[in-house]
Amino acid sequence: MEERNGAPRDRILQTGGRDPDALVGQAGEMALHAVVPPTIGTKGFFLMMELPSELRLEIYRYLLVCPEPIIIDSLRRGPSSTPTLYDNPPHPSVAILHTCKTINAEGTPILYSQNQFIICLSMEPGPSLSLANSSIIRSLRWSTLSYLTSISFVSNTNSNSSSVSDQDPTPRIVGPRSRPSFTCTGADILARFASSDFRYSPAGPDQYMALSISNWVSMQVMRAELSAFQRDLEAMMRPSDALLGLFPDDPVS
Repeated sequence: MEERNGAPRDRILQTGGRDPDALVGQAGEMALHAVVPPTIGTKGFFLMMELPSELRLEIYRYLLVCPEPIIIDSLRRGPSSTPTLYDNPPHPSVAILHTCKTINAEGTPILYSQNQFIICLSMEPGPSLSLANSSIIRSLRWSTLSYLTSISFVSNTNSNSSSVSDQDPTPRIVGPRSRPSFTCTGADILARFASSDFRYSPAGPDQYMALSISNWVSMQVMRAELSAFQRDLEAMMRPSDALLGLFPDDPVS
């Protein structure tokens, strides 16, 4: 009994006053830390604004710049989610812009200047649809419009959404990228107003300005559609090479 009771005490004395079982536990923890990497030892929350400006710009480009055009439906007021018409368009990660005002100020120019936007307009007559088309313009600020380097407007009517051929009677969906469009920049839109007009609505287009822009781009889209229809009609009326071989220009002697 004395040897058994004295054994733990002797072992503690031999290890410098520490229990060998505790040493084994510490060795296991050290082995575990060697496998699992420790977390970043930052105090409090990690602040993105502490990163260098060059690295922050790369993060903005990675989250906000899309390789394909961003398609927006004027009737839905946002990126369209209809896969049959738009083939799953890309969605930039705009949630980062709601983090703070500084990040919003740094990321907004990248979002609008380094992306291509396609806005689908409803070309059907009616005052309600004209207001719906103008609502997307009215939601933008003048500063946001100045960042736009490529914005295309296309028709979103059903007559331009599908086509049927003789060989394939199934309707084929024609995406916005394949439709006749009118492309401009934000500077082109701003140039339609005099400098005195901005004093009445300094933040962004008011209802009447947005309606004027909507009517202007709708007319340009209609002209593009008529020009495309004329080209298709001329191609249909142009004789093919086979017909030219059957009816040569020189009379037969």
